[in-house]
Amino acid sequence: MEFSSIDMTNYNSCQLRSRGYTLIELLVVIAIVASLIGLVGPLTIDSVAKYQSRVQVTEVKSLFSKYSTLAFLRGEQVRLVINGNSISRVYANEEQDVFTFEHIQFSPIEIYFSPSGIPNVNELDLQVRENIISINLLEVLYES
Repeated sequence: MEFSSIDMTNYNSCQLRSRGYTLIELLVVIAIVASLIGLVGPLTIDSVAKYQSRVQVTEVKSLFSKYSTLAFLRGEQVRLVINGNSISRVYANEEQDVFTFEHIQFSPIEIYFSPSGIPNVNELDLQVRENIISINLLEVLYES
C-alpha cells in the first residue's frame, strides 16, 4: 500500500468553512425571523388587549357584587360614583376606594346600593375598547 501526499491546503479550507455560517446566511435567517415577528406580533398584542378587556369587565362585575354585599352586611347604603374610566366608593363625602380601568370607559353615573344590597340602577353601559356592553346589575348580583 502506498500513501500519496494529501493536499493540506484544500483540506484546511474545507474544514474552516464547515465550522460556521457566513454573514449572508446569518442575515437571511435574521430577515426571515424579523418578518415572522412582524406578521405575528400585532396579532399577539391585539389578543392580549382583548384578554385584558375581558378581565376588567369581570373585575367591574366583581366590584358591584362586593359593594352590594357590603351594603347588605352593614345594613347601610353604599354609594358608588362612576365616571370616565374609574369607579369610586364615597363614604362620608370622601372617596375611599378608587378603581381605574385601562380598557373600559363609563358614562357618568352614581349607583346606590340600598341596605338590602339592591342597586338603584338595573343596567350599566360600558364602552370596552370600541364596543358598548350592557351589564344587568341584578343578574350579576344574583348569579350563583
